[in-house]
Order: sequence, then structure tokens, then C-alpha cells
Amino acid sequence: MTSPYSSSGNAVAEHTNWTIMDHVRTVLHDAGLPGTYWAEGAAMIVYLKDFVPTTCHPGKTPHELWYHKKPDIAHLQPFGCTAYARVPEEIIRGKLNNCLIKCILLGYFGQDGYCLLDQSSGRVFCSCDVIFEEGVAHHILYMGLLSTGELINDFEDHITLSKPEPSDIPPIQDDKCIQSLVPTHITAPKIPATTTITPTPPVEPIAPCCSACNMVPSCTINESRDSEQHIRQAHHEGEDWVMDARMATINAFLAHLDDSAALLVNPNNNWIPNSYSEVMTHPDLWKEQMDKEIMNIHRHNVWTLIDHPPDIKPMQNHWTFANKYNVDGKLVGRKARLVAKGFTQIPGVDYFETYVSVVRYKSLCMNFAIAATKDMEAWQVDYVGAYLNADNQALMYMEQPEGYKGDPKKVCLVMKALYGMMDGAINWFDTLDEEMGELGYYRSKADPSV
Repeated sequence: MTSPYSSSGNAVAEHTNWTIMDHVRTVLHDAGLPGTYWAEGAAMIVYLKDFVPTTCHPGKTPHELWYHKKPDIAHLQPFGCTAYARVPEEIIRGKLNNCLIKCILLGYFGQDGYCLLDQSSGRVFCSCDVIFEEGVAHHILYMGLLSTGELINDFEDHITLSKPEPSDIPPIQDDKCIQSLVPTHITAPKIPATTTITPTPPVEPIAPCCSACNMVPSCTINESRDSEQHIRQAHHEGEDWVMDARMATINAFLAHLDDSAALLVNPNNNWIPNSYSEVMTHPDLWKEQMDKEIMNIHRHNVWTLIDHPPDIKPMQNHWTFANKYNVDGKLVGRKARLVAKGFTQIPGVDYFETYVSVVRYKSLCMNFAIAATKDMEAWQVDYVGAYLNADNQALMYMEQPEGYKGDPKKVCLVMKALYGMMDGAINWFDTLDEEMGELGYYRSKADPSV
């Protein structure tokens, strides 16, 4: 207990308040927001303290101690960063109206919502559908340009800031002058009064200015420019290696035209059939690929032939065909695949679940970035007939494939997944997850497909 008007007696609470206000002052200055938003900044700092370990428990956060699980910090974003709130389709009037509102992040509304500030209207609202633009805070960037003495904004004016000369500052004579210079109230720094605004003449169009974040080109851009300049200089001087490279490019292009012309002259080279009966018109092109597909199915023991059960209508199937091309557009191979007509399956009887998680593109980029940073090697695995390795959720009966029918009284008892089946994707995902788990791998909590 603390006596009234003696808050200094509770040192722990006072120290916490000082720490919070120091953080609030920092984030407000970093975001370039006035002090009127100190409450939102304080609420955000207090919210973030649940995700930071304390001195009493260095290895765990308060959130983990209370809920007995590690917190999810995927929703955290920098205070004051630019955010774009999506306007619901129900209130957008017209197809050409803006569907995003540019705002500033002020805090969080649970783990799904964000507290945003619309600077155009000064309105503070909450939204859960937000796109963030992270990076250097705008206020820090603004102050960095002020230090150079010249600032070019995104509008039509050029603002030049002049600094006072040392000779304009009166010298200090004694201690009384020093006391008179001490302010009684601490205020935020302001732009010097010598700011002069010089409008641009309206007759001269202003070239579009790039964002200040992109004024400094990256090392890759500089290397590309240097390489292009080196090639132009070598071509101007007539060096042999440049001319040889140009001739190699021209010859490769002519060879590509020859291959394309050959495909056009002989349509059987890139012809794709639509059914088994069409395949038999040119069996030399596609019959071998069909045999490979059937051999791969038998190798994985996808089905076994049994007598046709009574009152059972087996599922149908069909053949699909495709050509394979390389990066130059040249035909390099053919592919035949037996696909089940999964649309005839009955939910709750032939299958139960169809959903499956898909890896996010950002997760792949993150893994490649980690591998590049740590100088690791990334390798890729391609499963031939991946679905054929997974077991079905329920037994399925299917007709024998066309062209490979034996006893007409027999049907295929399908025990493995086939392409085209409704539950083929999730069966393969569960099988791959089980196999990877036995090898010591585990799925990421942020992205289950990683």
C-alpha cells in the first residue's frame, strides 16, 4: 500500500511507469506523431511487454508463463508504419473507387485486429484486413533529409531550409543570461523560422520524384549498370568476345526457329490425343508412355483385381496426355496419366476430408534467404507419381483402364490414391507428414506446409 500523494514510495511502479513513458516517447518520435496519441502508444507498449522475457524469468515471456504455450508474434508490426486498410466490398460505391485507405498503425485490437489512424480525416478505427508497408520510419527519414539542408517532397514545392549563422547568435556574458535561457516548459523542437518556400514555376513540368527509400541504388543495380556499360564499350571498340556472343545468340535464335518450323510442318510431333481411341491412330508416339504409367501403378500396388461386387457401381477413369517442353520451347518428352473421375465419389462414403494446406510463397522466400545467409545448400526432390504412395481413406472400386482390360468380370479394388480422386491431395499430405516425422522433421507452426 502507498499513502496518498506519495507515489515515490512505490519504486517498482514508478520505475515501470518511467520505462513505459520512455518507450512511448521513443515510438512517437520515431513515427512522427504528436503527443496526443500517447495513450495509444502506451497501450501498445504494455501489450508488447507480454511478449518480452523479464529479468525474473529470462527464458520465458509473461504470455508463455500464463498460457503455458509460446506466443504467436506473426501479427506484430512496427508502431507508426504505413498500413492500408481494405474497404469492405459492401460499402464500395463504384468499381473505380479506392478499395484501400492509407493509415498509420497505432496499436492492436486483439490478435486479429489493428488500431489505425486515418490522417486525412483524423479518425481512429479498427480493421482486421490490413496490408502493411514496413521499412524505415517516415519521421526518421524526414529528419535525415533535414540534416542535409534540402528536402524535396512528393508535391510541387521545393522547400529549402537555411540554418542560422554562428555570427547571428548573441554571445553569453554571465550566469544570469544562462538562467534566462533555460525554458520553463519543455516543448518539441520546431523547424527554424528562416524556412523559405520557393514555388516551382508552373510553366516547367516537374519530373516525377522517386521515393526517398529508393534514391540509393542497390549493389545489384550498380553491378548490372557497370556490366551493360562494359559491354557497350567493348562493342564500340569491336572486341572479339562481344561479337562472338552476339553471333551465338543469333545462331541459337535461328536454331529455335528451325525447331518451331519442324513442329509446324510435322503436326504429329506435338499432337496431343484426347482419348485412347485417338492414341491408337499414332501408337508409336503415346503407347510407350501409357505402358510406363501402368507399370508405375503396378509397382506401387495401387489396386488389385477382384470379382465385381453386387450392387456396387465402380468409379470410371480416363487417360490424359501432355507434352513436355524445355525453357527454349523445344519438345523434350511426353506424359500419359491415368486419372480417376473423382466427381462420382460420394462424400461421407468414399471420402471424408478433401482440404490440404498449401505452402505460402513468402515461406519459400524465407527459407531461401536463410539458406543464402548461412551459406547452405538447397536441394529439390521430385516425387514420380506422388499420390500413388498414399493410402486411401476408404476402399474404392474402379473400372479397369481402357486398353489394359483383362477379365471383364473383374474390377479394380483401389487401395492407394489416384490423381483425380477427391481425397488424393490430403492422403498424400498425411503420408508425407508421417514419413518426414519419422526422419526427425517437424512442421512449422507459422506455416504447416514447411
